[in-house]
Amino acid sequence: MKKLYICLIIVLCSMKGFAQFSEYGGTYYDYPSGQTGVIVTYNNPQPNNIGAQMDAQMAANAAAAASHIPTQPPIPPATGGSSGSPSTPNTPPPPPITPPDPCASAAKSDAKTSNAILAAQNASIKTQSTTTEFGAEQNLTSFPVTSTTGYKNIAVRSNGAAGSFSPNFTWDATNGYTIGVSHGHPGNGAPSPADLINAYGNLSNPQLVAGGQAAIDYYKANFTISVVTQNEIYTVSVTDWTALGTLYTAYKANPAAANTAWSNAAVAYRDANVGSSYGDYTAYAGLKLYGNAITITKKDNAAVKSTPLKIDSAGKVVKTTCP
Repeated sequence: MKKLYICLIIVLCSMKGFAQFSEYGGTYYDYPSGQTGVIVTYNNPQPNNIGAQMDAQMAANAAAAASHIPTQPPIPPATGGSSGSPSTPNTPPPPPITPPDPCASAAKSDAKTSNAILAAQNASIKTQSTTTEFGAEQNLTSFPVTSTTGYKNIAVRSNGAAGSFSPNFTWDATNGYTIGVSHGHPGNGAPSPADLINAYGNLSNPQLVAGGQAAIDYYKANFTISVVTQNEIYTVSVTDWTALGTLYTAYKANPAAANTAWSNAAVAYRDANVGSSYGDYTAYAGLKLYGNAITITKKDNAAVKSTPLKIDSAGKVVKTTCP
């Protein structure tokens, strides 16, 4: 028997594929897959109740960790509401947005067309703008404005082009403070897209910026663009500078697309309203595409006052009645 035991040990030790790794504090012996062998465990073999021990240890660890978590203060009950329901603060609703008054734009236009110096400018522009555009700036003599402030007598001039006039914006004591531009349209059309967005570009003028916020605010409140035709004077006033900024950016990014959209809107109105004038359907295009940012007023040659234009519920360009 003793010889058999010794032989068994010799056989086991001489076999190939011996591997070792540790698990649960004992030693696990195995052979590569496909070979037979034996498993010998020693030195604290895995107890049968290892799961229970681990659960107990995890519970103890969780309790210890929880003891270091600060207790949150109790949430006080809501007040001012019904029992069991959170209260809602009595925040007043925002005030309604007051739409711009188109008649205020008409009054601004009338203040300029009735001025003797500016009226003479417009008369000269009308006479000369038969085949090319003539125009001039409307420049104040001083700023801040006082009781003696008037308009400088700016000479009417032309670029020599049928479809454009280039104004010269200034904001200084020598040349004056530009709060408007008037120019002719030989074709008798209403303001074009370039006219409608013009006011916004001057906001970055270095002279105006150097004048400070008071100068910028005054400019915004008083700047207009006037278009003189043989039959009427159209005047553009800005009612929403933020909206105009968006339109200005879009126009500058693609003037051709803006002009095409304006032209298409005008043609659509002309085709739907047989007998309408060029002034009517170009005014419609301006109001349709830019009306969220500007007001267009119209003063017929025989009229005493300007009248704001709008698009009514039927899609027609009509006059707004002002007091």
